[in-house]
Amino acid sequence: MDDFISGAASIEQAQQLRKDTQALMAEGGLQLRKWNSNRPEALDDLPDELNGMPSTMHFRTDNKIKTLGVVWETEPDQFEIDVQELKIDVQWTKRKIFSAIAQLYDPLGLVSPVVAWAKIQMQHLWLSCIEWDDAVPDEILIKWQEFYRQLPLLQTFKVPRCIFASDPQGIQFHVFSDASEVGYGACIYARSTSKDDSTKIELISSKSRVAPLKRVSLPRLELCAALLGAKLYARVSTALGMEGVRCWFWSDSTVTLHWIRATPNTWQTFIGNRTSEIQHLTHGHPWNHVKGVDNPADYISRGMLPEDFVKNSAWQCGPAWLRNPEEHWPIQQKLEPVPDDVLEKRKTANVSIVSFTDMSLIERFSSYWKLLRVTAYIFRFINRCRKKHQQHECFITIPELKFAKEALVKTVQHQVFADEIKALKRKQTVPTRSPLKNLCIVLDSEGILRIGGRLQLSDENYSFKHPMIIPSKHHLTRLIAEHYHTLSLHSGPRMTLASMRQEYWPIRGKHLANYVCRKCHKCFRHRPVPITQPIGQLPKTRLTPSRPFSITGVDYCGPVYMKPVHRRAAPQKAFIAVFICFATKAIHLELVCDLSTEAFIAALRRFIARRGLPLEMHSDNATNFQGAKNTLATLYSIFNDSCQRRKIIDECSKRGIKWLFIPPRAPNFGGLWEAAVKTAKTSLSKTLGNARLSYEDYVTVLTQVEANMNTRPLTPLSEDPEEIDVLTPGHFLTGSSLAVLPDPDYTDIPVNRLKHYQQLQQLVQQHWIRWKREYLTELNGQRQKSSTPVDLFPGQLVLLGDDNKSPAVWPLARILSVQPGDDQIVRVVSVKTATGIYTRSAKRLYPLPFDENLTQQTAIQAAEKEHSRQQQTTLT
Repeated sequence: MDDFISGAASIEQAQQLRKDTQALMAEGGLQLRKWNSNRPEALDDLPDELNGMPSTMHFRTDNKIKTLGVVWETEPDQFEIDVQELKIDVQWTKRKIFSAIAQLYDPLGLVSPVVAWAKIQMQHLWLSCIEWDDAVPDEILIKWQEFYRQLPLLQTFKVPRCIFASDPQGIQFHVFSDASEVGYGACIYARSTSKDDSTKIELISSKSRVAPLKRVSLPRLELCAALLGAKLYARVSTALGMEGVRCWFWSDSTVTLHWIRATPNTWQTFIGNRTSEIQHLTHGHPWNHVKGVDNPADYISRGMLPEDFVKNSAWQCGPAWLRNPEEHWPIQQKLEPVPDDVLEKRKTANVSIVSFTDMSLIERFSSYWKLLRVTAYIFRFINRCRKKHQQHECFITIPELKFAKEALVKTVQHQVFADEIKALKRKQTVPTRSPLKNLCIVLDSEGILRIGGRLQLSDENYSFKHPMIIPSKHHLTRLIAEHYHTLSLHSGPRMTLASMRQEYWPIRGKHLANYVCRKCHKCFRHRPVPITQPIGQLPKTRLTPSRPFSITGVDYCGPVYMKPVHRRAAPQKAFIAVFICFATKAIHLELVCDLSTEAFIAALRRFIARRGLPLEMHSDNATNFQGAKNTLATLYSIFNDSCQRRKIIDECSKRGIKWLFIPPRAPNFGGLWEAAVKTAKTSLSKTLGNARLSYEDYVTVLTQVEANMNTRPLTPLSEDPEEIDVLTPGHFLTGSSLAVLPDPDYTDIPVNRLKHYQQLQQLVQQHWIRWKREYLTELNGQRQKSSTPVDLFPGQLVLLGDDNKSPAVWPLARILSVQPGDDQIVRVVSVKTATGIYTRSAKRLYPLPFDENLTQQTAIQAAEKEHSRQQQTTLT
């Protein structure tokens, strides 16, 4: 534990602080010792064994102690500098000089000018490029010996521990910064005023830096010094808990003050970054100019010898004018002008950009009803400007909406059907290439194109008999179609088109209605379209010859019900663990009594004992498999930590099972074991029906089902009657099919043993040759549905499918990242919903529709806007 130092305004408060601290540390079983105070009466009731200066033994005649590495003289209550005993007749080398400089421990920066002088000489010594144990050059050695001889004088420099006046009425901080060509630094003083208007100024702390070896301009060094002062203020004010105390910052560099008082982005990058940090740290406290002779930070920037330092009184108390009232301080409100080349302003290029936007009023809206009302308000404003004495209505009227509707359609028609309108005005036929050539069109009195039709004798209104013609691909037409689709309660394309044609006649209306219904988000929720990606490549583990069950997949099927032990007891539920080999499709079945992790581990141990240790295990994300993985990891770690079987550990640690999980809720990734589960369930269902068997009988039946499944051909049967041997998984387990008769006894025939072994090896290899020639080629010819890869991208809005919920309540999700496979087709994605982040198969996603002509970013924004609009849409 380190030292603890604190203080109080009175002896009673100090005693209470000590007792509270002791009680707090005692709760943790810690006892504070070596108590000291500048007022001995504050420690009167303290036992001698806890006192820092026991009464039984005295080895020191003074009252100096060390606290936090600083020498504290308790009786006068002041700090002093601890200087090590000088070494006489030293052969000075670079190593010894650096070691002596490192012994100048000054954490508060009370003697920073002296330390800065030593750092400057250290930099000069480093630039001399001598070795660590070589003699120091004479010009540096003479300066160093004089400095080293004067070091004991620092013991006469003392600083009061209490930096504030008794019962202060006002406290201020003053930070001074300065720089020279060899270094820069900053110091902070506390100015406090007592009740009798007396002022006390004491040094709190300081920091020094050596100028970098790469030459930097003096104004930039002054800026670095100002930044050092701002950081020093932030640290001191936070340590003292006085962040709200007013602070004054002083610098003798006019250029630096110009930089700090201006906006940071005005200057070049080096200056802008530092001025921005200074403004953030100083919190709006004022920066002022001070003369160089009155700046105590000047002593840090140039360094001082100890003899000159102890004679200087300005360092400890700051400039003399700081004791005067504030109105007598040398504050300059206006700085002297500085040339622009010195200020290093950022170079800017003014470029005049003229952009032309072809976005009309119609394209600014995504709602037809809102567009109609805004247009009506625009025409109302125009009419009010023309007729100032007209009586005004508070709400939009039906005639105003009708006029706005006709104005919008007329504007669109003049943009798209300008040639047709001109032809009709001239009493001519429409152009041959016009989309209106097969329609009976007329131009009404308002200049609007309408359908002539054959309903003139009908009693319906004029708009019904002569609907207005609108183009097929215009933005207004799509807004109108979406409006009528919503009014018809999201009905199908035919009902949407029939509703539109009561007032409008869209060109290629059926295509428009189909498009709008297909892009409607609400309709999409009830009829979502899943993603269909091309079939993926088979994993390498299924295409590489390997020992049976070295790469294994596992899944559960069931439940099945066993005959209870007691006659009146309920049937016992059990499950079947299906293990399948990736290379040979061999099956292994194990009966598991429950779905616990312990039961599965027991089944796994039986499987390993009979089939050998697998290298990889593949499964879905069931909780029992997850638990098995964690338990196996614990068992392996315990085994690997054993000290008695180190040789076995080194061999067996290489054979740990690597467990791999498919993505959650993606059974298509485990199609191999899903097919095996289906086959096993079908065989059991047809064999047993509803029969209840005992445990022993079930194991017997499962073994027979397993043998039957391992006898299935891996390849299609040949029509040649001469070929009766077909390749099965049993060939890789026993060397032949499990259904063939036993081989004849050839033990009496003398055969060379090595030749017999070679024949067996050749027979095994022949199975793998057939596996490669017949089975792999059959896999390559599997049919797949032709489909184009769907491009999924981060930020896309999708519906996350859930088999247990209606599509209407499927959660909305945003794709965070995609995981393309080896064929660069996205099959697994990470999505974020309102409840969390999930990893799902791409087949579980239903992308919200958007315009294919939009970019990805625009499509994301359009989908968000459309979804939000349709969620808030209500019938009017």
